[in-house]
Amino acid sequence: TASYGKNTGEKNNDLVYAGSMELKYAEHFSADYYEGGYTLLKISDGTKILVVPEAKEVPEGLEGDIIVLEQPVKNIYLVSTGVVDMFYAIDALDTIGFSGQKEDGWYVESAREAMRKGDIIYAGSYNTPDYELLVSGNCSLSIQGPMILYAPEAREMLEGFGIPVIIDYSYYESHPLGKVEWVKFIGVLAGKEEEANEAFSKQVAVL
Repeated sequence: TASYGKNTGEKNNDLVYAGSMELKYAEHFSADYYEGGYTLLKISDGTKILVVPEAKEVPEGLEGDIIVLEQPVKNIYLVSTGVVDMFYAIDALDTIGFSGQKEDGWYVESAREAMRKGDIIYAGSYNTPDYELLVSGNCSLSIQGPMILYAPEAREMLEGFGIPVIIDYSYYESHPLGKVEWVKFIGVLAGKEEEANEAFSKQVAVL
């Protein structure tokens, strides 16, 4: 499930900082760890996402602009084609419920197969989402490419229906391994950080 943090005038007063993710190449996101397994993801456009571990309470006093995602995160509306292989690499395709690409638009065969089986449903392109389908399917989050910046009405509508929108800024990474390192971002969302670290290490070794 997803929601926006309520602004109570206090700032993250229930969270105790415990460290930060080590990033070697990525410059457009960061991840801070807090006691109890909470992780705060930050994207360079100012977006902040608090990932709440399963069975844990949402902290009180969060800043009003923080997107809250409670694990397990499911029914993601994935529009950004650039990260689908990252979901596949960490065995997290099951977190995706909706696609902004039709079956023949995906270059990752496993994504095509998931759509053929009905595990992932086409829910419209970035500028024409099927809002009714997404709302009825309990969509928790939309991961968009930069094109959503040219469709502000669609973004506003999604957020108006309670579906947070984040932009995949891996597109803006200058180093190729910076883009690849976004698998760690996906790993936090999917609760598969260990798998993400392994996938990243393999790609570093290949390069």
